[in-house]
Amino acid sequence: MFGLRDKAFQSAGRFRRRKFCSVSCANRGKIGTPFPCSFWPKVKTAAPDECWEWTGPRTHNGYGRTTLNGRDIRCHRRAYELTKGPIPAGLMIMHSCDNRLCCNPNHLRPGTAKENWDDCVSKGRAPQVQNILTELQRSQIRASTGSMAKVAAEFGVSPTTVWKLRRNANS
Repeated sequence: MFGLRDKAFQSAGRFRRRKFCSVSCANRGKIGTPFPCSFWPKVKTAAPDECWEWTGPRTHNGYGRTTLNGRDIRCHRRAYELTKGPIPAGLMIMHSCDNRLCCNPNHLRPGTAKENWDDCVSKGRAPQVQNILTELQRSQIRASTGSMAKVAAEFGVSPTTVWKLRRNANS
């Protein structure tokens, strides 16, 4: 039979297990390999002018992902910080190579959100608008009385677009 002390130890053990989702999370923050030493082995380096691809985990949209002090960060940002210093306030890190996994410091530079967007547009990577309605078509949709699905099919837009145009008469 378990004594009171044994039951307290068991419940404390269960509490400890619930604190972390995995052993790697439990070990995070303990003394071990310094971050730069654990970062660069996950980068597949090549010639100085080629992309150095991240081989570790990725974000949902294809960027390399790592953790620093318990926070997820993108690998190209960390590579920039490790080689060139802190990222200037208010700026983001842009890839000149357009490879989201690239950590080559020669391909990374700081820039504003506008510069990043302009770069995206100039290289033809910006999302393309499929159907732009003329002002005449907008007024016809607003004046229409048919179902949203019918009107949407007639003009080649989604029913949500019809709803938004009818709801906001001045859009």
